[in-house]
Amino acid sequence: MRLLIVDDHPMTSFGLKALLETEYPTASVTVFGTVKQLRAKPTGWDLVFLDMHLPGENFSDMLDEFHTLMGRVVLFSAQPEPALCANQLLVAAAPGAEPER
Repeated sequence: MRLLIVDDHPMTSFGLKALLETEYPTASVTVFGTVKQLRAKPTGWDLVFLDMHLPGENFSDMLDEFHTLMGRVVLFSAQPEPALCANQLLVAAAPGAEPER
């Protein structure tokens, strides 16, 4: 199994990497710190852990760009308001949807 973590925070990335390697010892876990790296190698991953708030990137644009290239994606964020993240995902996944207020 090939797992990819895309996050700009090394502590988060390598903490998640250590957890995944412990739980899935036969998996190959790769860390990219930028979307530029993902653009260079967007395919071949069984599961992608993607930070929703990468510097200089628009979340909706990232989903538009990568959704057909990735089989399964786990989105995560350090944003302290989970409802805001959920609303961003809803709007990105279902254009025209009304976010919760």
